[in-house]
Amino acid sequence: MSGHERSARLELVVGDVLVQRFATPAWRTQARAVDTAAILAAIENLRAAPPRELVLAAARPIDHPGLDAILAAAIAPVTLECDGTWIDADALARLRGVAKLRVVIGGIREQVAETVMRAPGTWRRAAQGLAAAVASPLEVEVVIPALRWNADDLVPLVDWLATLPGRRPALAIAVPRVATTAPAHRAALLPHDQLAARAAQVFERCKRAGLAHGFAGADAPPACAAHGALDRFGSVFHDSLRRQAHEPARALVPITACASCSLRHACRGVEPEYVATFGEAGLAPVPLASSTSWRLRPTGRAHEVDYKQISPFDNDHAGNGRTLLRINGHCQMACAFCFVDRSAGDLPLATLIAELDRLAARHVDHVVFSGGEPTLHPELAALITHARGLGYRTIEIQTNGVRCEDRDYAATLVAAGLTKATVSLHSMDPALSDEITRMPKAFARTIAGLHHLQELGVQTQLAHVITRQNYQALPAFTAAILDEFAGGTRHLSICFAIAQGISDLVYAWVLPTFTEVRPHLRAALDLCRARGVGFGGLIGQGGYPPCQLDGEMAYYQGVLDKVYRSPDFDAQFHKAAACRGCDFDRYCIGVRKDYVRCYGDAELAPIRIAPEVLAGATPLPLVAPAIEPAPARLIAIGKRA
Repeated sequence: MSGHERSARLELVVGDVLVQRFATPAWRTQARAVDTAAILAAIENLRAAPPRELVLAAARPIDHPGLDAILAAAIAPVTLECDGTWIDADALARLRGVAKLRVVIGGIREQVAETVMRAPGTWRRAAQGLAAAVASPLEVEVVIPALRWNADDLVPLVDWLATLPGRRPALAIAVPRVATTAPAHRAALLPHDQLAARAAQVFERCKRAGLAHGFAGADAPPACAAHGALDRFGSVFHDSLRRQAHEPARALVPITACASCSLRHACRGVEPEYVATFGEAGLAPVPLASSTSWRLRPTGRAHEVDYKQISPFDNDHAGNGRTLLRINGHCQMACAFCFVDRSAGDLPLATLIAELDRLAARHVDHVVFSGGEPTLHPELAALITHARGLGYRTIEIQTNGVRCEDRDYAATLVAAGLTKATVSLHSMDPALSDEITRMPKAFARTIAGLHHLQELGVQTQLAHVITRQNYQALPAFTAAILDEFAGGTRHLSICFAIAQGISDLVYAWVLPTFTEVRPHLRAALDLCRARGVGFGGLIGQGGYPPCQLDGEMAYYQGVLDKVYRSPDFDAQFHKAAACRGCDFDRYCIGVRKDYVRCYGDAELAPIRIAPEVLAGATPLPLVAPAIEPAPARLIAIGKRA
C-alpha cells in the first residue's frame, strides 16, 4: 500500500486471515510467521512517504519473535489487528508504540464465536482479553464478520460492549466478499439486503450506546440492497464507492437495477460471484432523492476518512488579487456537493489573524471569509474589522445567508467593514431548495438575508451550484432571481458552478454532464445578458470550458485574465487528445479527473477562436496538465452534432 494512503498493512503471519477464517479451513497449516528482517525491510520502504497508520496483522501478535523490534522500528502509530486470546496485563505492557487494537470476534455466544473463528476452546480467553483491552489506555475497535451463523449476535454484542468498564470501543461490521469465500462456505454468507437491515439495527444501538460504528475496511452492502435502511448512515455507501474506485482490478458487474440507478456512473455493480450465489433478488435502483439525501459525517464512525479541509488560497493578479480564508467547516446545511468537512469547528481567532496578516503582505485587494458557514464563527465581525484595518478594499463572505435573516446581525457585519456577500442559493422552489440544502425552512431565511444585505448596501452575488437536481430549472431560476433581486439600483451578479468532485466528500452522482446542462445554462446566461446582470464561475477550477458552450466566447468576456489555477492543477485536471487541436488549449486547464472518471472525455472538442478574442487571456504556466487517455471502463458521452 502506498505511503500516501491512510494506512499500510503488514501481516506478521501469512495465512492467518482473521476476518475470514471460516472461508479458509486450512488456515492453521497455511500460517507461518514472516521473517522479522522482511517486515523491517517493508517498514523501511515506507519511510520516504510514511502512512498515517501502520497495521500489523496476526491472531496473536505477541507470539511473533520479532514483535519488540518491529514496534521499535515503526514509522507511524501502530494498530494491531488480532483476536483477544493473548491480551492480558503483561502482554499490554509490552505494546510500546501501539496506539490501537483492532480485535476480531466471532460473536457473543461461545459456540457461535468459536465456529466463526474456527478456534474451539478460545471464546472465554478471547472475551476476557477484549475486556482487558477496553479497560486499557489503548483505542479499541471491535470487528465482527457478519454471517448467517452470528447474525443474532450482532445487537447483543453492542449491548455487552456498552457494559465494559473503560474507554468506549468502536464497532465495525466486516462484510465478507463472496469472491474470496470458499464456495463450500458461501451458504454461511448473508444476502446484502438482510445484512443491510441487520447493520441498521446495530448502528442504531451503537448510537444510543455512544459507540463509534461503521463497516470494516469501507466494504458495505451496496445501496441497492439497503432499501433506505442505512440512509441515516449514508456515508457508508460513499466510502464503499470510494474504495471501489481505488480497486479498478476488482471484478464487478452491472445488474438490471443499474440501468435506472442514480449511482450508475459512480458504481460498477456487484460481485459476479454474489449474483451467481444469491441472484439479483433484493437489489433495486437507488432514487436520486435518496442518494442525494445521505449525510457525510466523518465523526462517529469506526473508520474515519482523512479529509483535507481548512485551507487558504491566494490568487495574486496585479491590482486584482483575491485571497480566500476558510475560518471553519461546520454549517447548518448539508449540501451533497459540498467539499468541506462539516465536523471541523471554528479556527481560533489568533490563528486566523496571523494567517490574514501573512496573506495581506502579498496584496490587500480582496479577501473572502469562507467556511463551512462563516457566520457561525463568533469572531467573524472581529475578523472583518481586522481586514479593514489591514486596508483590504473588498471584504467578502461566502454564506448561506440564514443568519442575515436577523437584520441587526447583518448590520453588525456591515459596520465592521463587510462590502460584498456571495450567498448560496440553488433553487427558487422553496421545497427543492430545502431538499438540496437539507435544512428545513431555510429557503425563506436565505431570501430574507439576501434582501437585508442588499438594503444595507452590500454588493451581492449568488452562488448557484448546478446539480442533477436543479439543472433543468436553470432558466426559470435565473428569471425568478432577476425579478426578485436585480431591480432598481441593487447590485447583483450570479456565479454559476457545475457540481465538481473537488474532494472525496462530494457525491459523484450529483454531477450532471456538460451535454445535459448546456441548453439550460445557455438560456440562463442569455437572460442575464439581456438584463445586464453579470455572471461568472464558468472558467477555471470547477468551471465550464468554452468548448461546452459551443465556443461562444461572449460568455467569457472580461475574465480571461483572471482565471485561478491552484499550484497542483495539473494533478487535478484532465486534457483529452482532442484538446491539442483547440485554439483555447493554451489557456484551458481542462476538466476535473473526477468528472472524467464518471463520464469520460468524449464531450471535449476543439473550437476555433479569433486571435483578437484571446489577446488579453493569460496562458497556462509552462507545466500544463498531461494529456492522458480516459480509463476504458468509463461511459462515454457522444459528441454533439
